[in-house]
Amino acid sequence: MMTKTNDFTTDQVRAAEGSFRPEFVDSKGLRALFGISRSQGYYLSDAGLVKTVCLRRPGTTRGKRLWDAQSVREFLQANRDEKTEIRCSH
Repeated sequence: MMTKTNDFTTDQVRAAEGSFRPEFVDSKGLRALFGISRSQGYYLSDAGLVKTVCLRRPGTTRGKRLWDAQSVREFLQANRDEKTEIRCSH
């Protein structure tokens, strides 16, 4: 009689180092991945330099702001060799 073996495991699945590239990040992710503060992120968005989306329920004024990580990468890449000064108005 043949015994069938299971090819299943309970080990956690882990992404390879450096392979995690999120599509969108919140303000904490913006700081963690790119070193950009929340206020700087809003400034870049208001200036049209990066893209964002806001998730909120219909009829509400508050929501969750997410930054498009690819647009942030493109902005940083385009300005990596320049001495770009970005002023945040407070």
